[in-house]
Amino acid sequence: MILSIWRYCHFSLAAAASLFLILASLTGAILTFEPITNSLKNYSINNLNEISLKETLSVLDKKFREVYEIQITTEGFVSAKVLTFSNKTEELYLNPINGETLEKVKPKSKFFSFFTNLHRSLFFKKIGRVFVGLISFILSLITLTGLMLLIQRQGGVLKIFKRIKENDFSEKYHVVFSRIFVVPVFLIAISGAYLTFDRFVIGDLQNSMSIKEEILSDNKYLKFDLISLDKVKKVIYPFSKSESDFYAIELNDRSVMVNQYNNRIYSQSFYPFSYFTKEWFYNLHTGKGNLFLSIILLVSSISILFFIFTGFKISIKSTLKSLNIKYLSSEKDSKYIILVGSEKGNTFEFAKFLSAQIQSFGERVIIKPLNSYKIYNQAETFIILTSTYGEGDPPSNANNFVPLFKKFNQHNKIKYSIIGFGSLKYPKFCAFAVNVDSMIKPLDNFDEIVPLMKINRRSVLEFNKWIKMWNNSAITSVKFKPMEIET
Repeated sequence: MILSIWRYCHFSLAAAASLFLILASLTGAILTFEPITNSLKNYSINNLNEISLKETLSVLDKKFREVYEIQITTEGFVSAKVLTFSNKTEELYLNPINGETLEKVKPKSKFFSFFTNLHRSLFFKKIGRVFVGLISFILSLITLTGLMLLIQRQGGVLKIFKRIKENDFSEKYHVVFSRIFVVPVFLIAISGAYLTFDRFVIGDLQNSMSIKEEILSDNKYLKFDLISLDKVKKVIYPFSKSESDFYAIELNDRSVMVNQYNNRIYSQSFYPFSYFTKEWFYNLHTGKGNLFLSIILLVSSISILFFIFTGFKISIKSTLKSLNIKYLSSEKDSKYIILVGSEKGNTFEFAKFLSAQIQSFGERVIIKPLNSYKIYNQAETFIILTSTYGEGDPPSNANNFVPLFKKFNQHNKIKYSIIGFGSLKYPKFCAFAVNVDSMIKPLDNFDEIVPLMKINRRSVLEFNKWIKMWNNSAITSVKFKPMEIET
């Protein structure tokens, strides 16, 4: 029951949000190229921890007529807004040791600006950002439900990375890549959801509260020579030479107002915890300042598209197989009941083959999933065909069969045979079919036609062995032709 809930939640959430997840993944993948290209630029300063703020201020004061602002980015770039000696106002990337200009700061690319707005809000501003945040939260739920299904399928947390035994490309690599990308995709999703939550909940809450600015009455000084640039985010120069105008300096943990003449700290404000969480989630979500993380985000965004494509391909394939059944008889007058347990719909192909031949004998037959088990008033023969999911669990359309079987007692005496489908690569080969067989065999009103047959990898040869045993039985009038082997 729990497995069915996880599976239903996983698929329904993915189906509901698929279009927007595709859009978010595509735009997210495109946006990762911005921090990647920034990280590859040659004006990143690698030894900021060895350069003092005092040294940089002194160098820039000599290099330019006036300095308005200095900023150190997460990429390790040092930029400054300055007035040159030729009276030009410019924003430049600089070497903080000698003041040498590395490059002019260019406006954000219109290309990346377009995709940033599309990714953040779908161009619907506040409403769009809330919606995108909701989609991010849904993606985190999809990831969690997928993880639960993966653990169940593999037989436990410690077995997550054991060998995958599927042959179908979509089915195999949907599982293979989910093991690799479940953590980064979840972090992308939860960080996106948190940034929306921070903007519209935490941010509004903080705006309604005054962040306490501590005015220092005692004499404390900011020692510029002991402050390295890796601890500085921004320095805003005093507006004028007046003593009432201060340096506004943003450090990693607080912002301070410092006297421009004696470096005395006038006031300071420590950042709240939410400031650091927002900064951490923002860097995690964008990969800003980290080339390795940016590449992971790029590949993870592409993986989301792969999961959407393969997930829907698997679901559609399974659904079409289970729906493509001809119900030529009704439950009320069918003597032969073929009950099917199948995760991906493959077992229904064998059920359809048997039902066609039963009908050719003029008998009434119906195919039903095991979860539809009930009292069949005219039933005389049950043929149960079932696969096993993961480590001995029932497939999704058979997860309620055991309690249903115990609830409904058939009025007639029933002849039956059980065929289990599975793979010898799994330790618990056909385990669910074995469980069903052990549950039915002791009952007095059930007579076994053919003993439990276990079929490896849907082998037609092994299926035909069951047919031969069925045909040799004296208690059934319907005889089956062998199934043809596809070449």
